[in-house]
Amino acid sequence: MKLLKRMLALSAAGLICGGVNPAAAHGSEAAFQEVAAHRKGGKAEAASADFGKLLQRWNPVGKSLREVKQVIGTPDWERQDAIGYRFDTGWGGWEWTFVLKDQVVRQVQRTGLD
Repeated sequence: MKLLKRMLALSAAGLICGGVNPAAAHGSEAAFQEVAAHRKGGKAEAASADFGKLLQRWNPVGKSLREVKQVIGTPDWERQDAIGYRFDTGWGGWEWTFVLKDQVVRQVQRTGLD
């Protein structure tokens, strides 16, 4: 709930936006960092939901891999054609995969962890 309130405050201040300019992305960076703190453990399920909401506001599709890492943070895994962020509760969770082509995000997929 604290994270959602923080996101709403950042949004009201105009700091979370569609990623139109680099200065505005800094607010998104702070929000993604807060979510990252809860990617493992009991709050991972809620953090994944918050991550999805942030992705709706700062859409990574069309953004460079470098920009995605700068705004969202270091991925949990990385391949030539994709990177991934895991939200692991210990009993399951979610994984967000960013599909890349020429180091640019082309698609975002969310899959469940078993």
